[in-house]
Amino acid sequence: MENKVKLKHWPLIILALAIIGCGKNNQVNTSATNQARDVLSPSTSTISTQNLNQIYGQFPCQEGVRLQEAVFHTAQFQFVGSTLNGNFTQGKINGTNYDRFIGLSKFNDIFVLEKVSNGAQVTGYNAIISYCQYSALIRQDSRFQSLQFSNGITLAENLNCDFGSVVATNSVMYPIDYPAFPEIKTTFTLSSLNSCPF
Repeated sequence: MENKVKLKHWPLIILALAIIGCGKNNQVNTSATNQARDVLSPSTSTISTQNLNQIYGQFPCQEGVRLQEAVFHTAQFQFVGSTLNGNFTQGKINGTNYDRFIGLSKFNDIFVLEKVSNGAQVTGYNAIISYCQYSALIRQDSRFQSLQFSNGITLAENLNCDFGSVVATNSVMYPIDYPAFPEIKTTFTLSSLNSCPF
């Protein structure tokens, strides 16, 4: 009789152990998302490679390795509605305040646009692009000499979020060894939402 009672309780004991064992795996880790949001928040200094690495960690390359970011800027720009147009050249410009927008390609290439200000005066924009290696087209040692945006860069603020979205842009990057290697055409986009996109 005692053996039947003990056997009868085994399924309940096993079920209880399974529930206790699974509890920790059901927790969601949001630290990577929060770090990327913090990095994209307004700042008094330009975004660093260390900061960018936190974003790269959230959006890993689907194939190959991530290339060193290419950095361009414009101090001559104009807006048509919410679309920024400008001539971008190599390097960054500095200021006292930086606001950021981000866009992604379908391959997790990353585009961060910094609005650079001195006080209330916007002095220009920094364009930071990080490609993922892609077959022979984008090589691990690829470096780029110029950047164009064929139809400008359409931007949007995200409500309840400290950074904005690159809603749409088509970029054309020319490698240093162009025309031996072709230009890279990429579409970057990130939906503008009432809350943070990620």
